[in-house]
Amino acid sequence: MLMLSKAFLIDQLRRLEQLVGPNDLPVVRVAWGDERVDWRSLGCCTDCGVPGIDIGQNVDCRSAADGPEGLHAQWLPQLDVVEFHLDRVDACRDPAGHAAADTRVIEYLVGGALLGTGLFAALGGKILAGAVLGGLAGSAVGISTPARRRHIFTLDEALAVTAPANVGWNPATVS
Repeated sequence: MLMLSKAFLIDQLRRLEQLVGPNDLPVVRVAWGDERVDWRSLGCCTDCGVPGIDIGQNVDCRSAADGPEGLHAQWLPQLDVVEFHLDRVDACRDPAGHAAADTRVIEYLVGGALLGTGLFAALGGKILAGAVLGGLAGSAVGISTPARRRHIFTLDEALAVTAPANVGWNPATVS
């Protein structure tokens, strides 16, 4: 039986990145325990102290890729699936870079600071205080807002749409 390794999943996600829009995040949804996946190749599960944006997952597992990205797995027990995606910046190696690249924290921080400045100025308050408070409020919301829309593929769909890259791969032949 063909086993799909961590490296293969990362490669598939990179290929899917080329097929979806620039504002979309390809996500591969795999049934928990799917025998085609080499679960051991994923290594130990850690969130590196950087929890994922809440999508209903019980567990976040992060793992470095061979580039700047990080493989992020989220277990959703209510669906009995694990969803995999690539973070643009690996949260374990660069938490601040990850927040800037994979969430809306920067946009919301700037927007909140501008809104706070304007609001405090209009009310006759201290503009700097408005900028700081608005920026803090904006960043608190932005850190929980993904930078890209999720585009979900089942494992079979992901394998089918990237089939030319999968020389000799035929999902129908894998039990």
